[in-house]
Amino acid sequence: EKDSRALKVIQDNVKTLNVTQQVTVQKGDAVTVTKRLSGTFDVIFMDPPYAYTELSSVFLNLIEGNLLHPDSIVIVEMDSRADLSNQIGDWHCYDTKSYGISKIKFYEHAPQ
Repeated sequence: EKDSRALKVIQDNVKTLNVTQQVTVQKGDAVTVTKRLSGTFDVIFMDPPYAYTELSSVFLNLIEGNLLHPDSIVIVEMDSRADLSNQIGDWHCYDTKSYGISKIKFYEHAPQ
């Protein structure tokens, strides 16, 4: 998360839910943050500003940085008019939900 106020809300929510050991919240732009992470993650949730144009780059950073394992799930919220491929590397969109001006795409590992 780039916005300091939003970051604080997220961190407060993590504490309130008592999941500080299970959740990692990073400050910064997703392209930059995904290049400096290490380890693997079970769930990645991306909720960028709706005009954000780097979704594919971020997803590729997750793949190329070996931040995902075969059971990981990647969830991407975006503008309903945004376009993100249903197949990114070995990751396939298995569900899409639309909510007004938003849509959420769910990806799982599905080697071709």
